[in-house]
Amino acid sequence: RVHGGTSLAPSMLCRAASRLGTLCHRRYAASAAAAATDGSATSASPEIRLSVLDRALAAVPLHGFSYEALTQGAVAAGLPASAHGLFPRGPVELVEHFCAVSTRDMTRFLLESDLSGLAVDERLTIAVHKRLEPVVPLRSHWGAALALQCLSLEAAAAGARATAALADEIWRSAGAIDESHELAWYRRRAILAAAYQGCELYLLSDKSEGAQQTKAFVAKRMRDVVRMD
Repeated sequence: RVHGGTSLAPSMLCRAASRLGTLCHRRYAASAAAAATDGSATSASPEIRLSVLDRALAAVPLHGFSYEALTQGAVAAGLPASAHGLFPRGPVELVEHFCAVSTRDMTRFLLESDLSGLAVDERLTIAVHKRLEPVVPLRSHWGAALALQCLSLEAAAAGARATAALADEIWRSAGAIDESHELAWYRRRAILAAAYQGCELYLLSDKSEGAQQTKAFVAKRMRDVVRMD
């Protein structure tokens, strides 16, 4: 749902993502072609790739999830600018890294927090707030980031797996997932993953200070999740 309470049909969201994806593709096509022809797409150790991605995140607020951010990350890691060719799938790899880091940080925070005195929906709310926290200052770039994840089946599948894993981590933090009951586990994963994605989309249109409207929306959606379980 959006601010006025109007539901967005899945087809409308898909069309919006497709339009954003087309814009991103045009924006990055020239850089992708250069990376493919200048010989920079060479093999590198996972440590080097991770180092570039970590440093590229610092450039995202200014350059978005782009080849320019990857280039800045490469230079900061002591590599030539053409080393963005280490990422043959392009900026979507930076989006995936951002999501992985954000989920890791959320999990660490939840493990260090005492949530035992809270209701399940309150635990879920805290977890989703923490996961969305790094997205808030990047709202102007996040629509394009989501669109990048729709540009190929491979990227879409990776995004779906990451969202499923995120839902599992949030349920575990709430102490409300029993993996011994497979059907219940998958049902809870699907419900929470859909709710999280709805919160993420809501955030894109939230212009309130500190995303306060999104925080209220998340709390409501997590109550809905518990009722649906």
